[in-house]
Amino acid sequence: MLRPVRENAPALLVPAAWTVVTGVHEGYIDEHSLVIAHAVMIVLQIAFVAASWGDMQTGVLRHWRTVIVLGIPVTAAGLIGLTGPPVGGAETAALLQGIALYGWMLLPGAGLYLTAKAVSNDPRPYLFGAALCATGAGLYALAIASGTSALLFVGLNAVGFGQTLGIVYAVIYG
Repeated sequence: MLRPVRENAPALLVPAAWTVVTGVHEGYIDEHSLVIAHAVMIVLQIAFVAASWGDMQTGVLRHWRTVIVLGIPVTAAGLIGLTGPPVGGAETAALLQGIALYGWMLLPGAGLYLTAKAVSNDPRPYLFGAALCATGAGLYALAIASGTSALLFVGLNAVGFGQTLGIVYAVIYG
C-alpha cells in the first residue's frame, strides 16, 4: 500500500501546495497555516526520501530524489523565515522565505527539464512544465520589483500549473 501512495500522492500534494501559497498571497490563508504546511512538508519530504531511497537510485528518479533532498533545507529555510529567524530580523526572514519560494519554483523546474531529457515517452509535457516554472518565477520576480499584484498571481499559477502538469503526466504515463 505504501508504494501506490508514494507514486500517486505527489499528483495531489503539488497542486495543494501551490494553492496554499497562492491563497496566502491573496489573503485567503493566514501565515500560521503556511508555517504548519512547511512543517508538514519537511516531515513528508524526509519520510518520502527515506521510504523511497532505494527505488530512486537511477535514471529520472535519481534526479527527483536530488530535488527532494535539496528541497528539505529549502523548505526549512521557509519555516525559519516564517517563524522568525534567530538573527537578522525582517530582512533575514524575507531572504529565507524567498529562498523557499524561489527554490520550490525552480528545483522542480530543473527536475522536469532533466526528466524531459531522459524519458522515452513524449517529453513535451515535462518541457512545458519546466518552462512554466521558469516563466512563473520570472513573473513573480517582476511583480515584486514592480509592485504589480496581478503578476504575483499569474506567476504563482504558472509555476503551480507547470509542476502539476509534469507530475500528473508522470503518474499517468510514467
